[in-house]
Amino acid sequence: MKTLYTNGCSFTVGAELSNPQELCYPTILGSRIGSSFIVNQARSASGNAEITRKTMDYLFDYVYNKELDPKDLTVVLGWSLVSRHEYYNGNQWIGITPNSVSYRKDVPFYYYGLLHSTEQDMLNFIWQVITVQTFLKKHNIKYFFFKVDSGQWKMYNQKGFTIYDGWDLNKLPTQKYIEEIDLDKFPSLIDPKQTFREFALQYGSLKPDHHPDEISHELFSKYIEEKL
Repeated sequence: MKTLYTNGCSFTVGAELSNPQELCYPTILGSRIGSSFIVNQARSASGNAEITRKTMDYLFDYVYNKELDPKDLTVVLGWSLVSRHEYYNGNQWIGITPNSVSYRKDVPFYYYGLLHSTEQDMLNFIWQVITVQTFLKKHNIKYFFFKVDSGQWKMYNQKGFTIYDGWDLNKLPTQKYIEEIDLDKFPSLIDPKQTFREFALQYGSLKPDHHPDEISHELFSKYIEEKL
């Protein structure tokens, strides 16, 4: 039985759509490629550590525990903002974002105030991509990756300060890292025009909170199908 597995942030959830479950690109894509099962583990505000963790958990279970045929699986990941992170508090994983920084002296306050850097963000992101890519290629699993936007997206935190997601490939310690990525399967890594937000601006439109609209999800599913 063919399965489509997707993960990502609000762009993959289908935030702001009139019917997110039915009109998000994973549902439309699953129908287009004939999937019997569609698994969408995306969560709004999810960071790439969470996306990687949940994806690898699913892949290990699919291949090793359930011993299902990798040829029946297709994986599509919408990589999120690199400045989002998560930590384990002893009971559960908790996501943090620059938007969550307030005057409360909590984890976001200290992490983004003392430890955060774009250099670490970019290196972590490339490691995450390589980890998932390596497993998928090892098991000959069909896949496609995309970035939700081109980075440097203007946001605000709870202190009222303007902040930007610090996407910057030049912050990597060596550009050789990029050569380790299959750009045919992840073209938006180096081409901002192929991110989902830019795609929506070109072929559809954005909702009030800057998420792709229904037309964008429909057309983006066709775009991914052609790339698989």
